[in-house]
Amino acid sequence: MQQPIPSKRTYTITEAAQVIGISRSLAFRLAKEGKLPTIKLASKRLISITVLERWLDESTIMPKAN
Repeated sequence: MQQPIPSKRTYTITEAAQVIGISRSLAFRLAKEGKLPTIKLASKRLISITVLERWLDESTIMPKAN
């Protein structure tokens, strides 16, 4: 009997771009500049789903109250 496949814990840069609604080229540029947190495994770059969510939360600018 086969073991169930565990849920996905990372996105490719292309998948992350789709999730956050930016272009693929912008996502690759942000990753290259170190502005988008990535994990490098051999020649592949991945983004932790948990880290991406935290990065989005921390990058959110809240409007100032009057």
